[in-house]
Amino acid sequence: MESTHLSDICVGRCNGVCCDPWWAIISYCAVKKHGASGMEVFEAELVKGIKERAKRVGDNYVTTEKPARSLFGQPDKYNAIVKGIKTEGTSIRLDLIAMFAFRCAFLSKDKTCSIHPAVLGGVDIRPGRCAQLGSPAAMPGEEGFCRIIHAAQRGDAAVDEAVQMEKSVALKYLKEGFDSPEEAAASVVKSFVGWVKRSRPGKDDLMGALRFTHPTSLCERNAQSLAPERKKAPTGRNDPCPCGSGRKYKKCCGTTGC
Repeated sequence: MESTHLSDICVGRCNGVCCDPWWAIISYCAVKKHGASGMEVFEAELVKGIKERAKRVGDNYVTTEKPARSLFGQPDKYNAIVKGIKTEGTSIRLDLIAMFAFRCAFLSKDKTCSIHPAVLGGVDIRPGRCAQLGSPAAMPGEEGFCRIIHAAQRGDAAVDEAVQMEKSVALKYLKEGFDSPEEAAASVVKSFVGWVKRSRPGKDDLMGALRFTHPTSLCERNAQSLAPERKKAPTGRNDPCPCGSGRKYKKCCGTTGC
């Protein structure tokens, strides 16, 4: 398929559906140590991680000209989806997908990319990944895949269907998104608490307990593998001997060293 035809689809048929908003999707994991204690600290770490990844996207998406110009400002929407949770001793691994909805500074009011090569007479100053998007050879799940360009091989009706699907998916993600990284992080904590509750059904107000009361004792009652290990107090001289003899420690192992 000729590249000029594909450019016509991007400029004339797509109408910015891929870039309005432009979605950055990043998979990563967050590890919560020491079980469920310190949830407020963990939530703050989630916020920091979400902000760092949003900034990384903005730093990487700049034009190739000198001086470079940024495509994105702050995201319009943030989301963080929990794809999996597993325990590793007293640590918890959360597999996350962070999603950011950016508005491209170079998308014109008529939804045309003002730095597209078809607009600039063949000159391409887009960031590398923008230039890769829409590669005809890219398959679903591969770098550069575009559902609309892929559909172009099946004709105009398939292109129209793909455009509508992209719009529907983008609208869904926008509705599910949050206005701030703090809200996105809170949704991760909520998902985690729901996971604990499903592990031990019938326990009420786990969110309030984890966030504000005694998360360590809560987990000791309901999910012991998530509770941090407590240090044992030393045996007193008049305490029962831990060997099980029934005698006082000072008259048993405390004296003999058994």
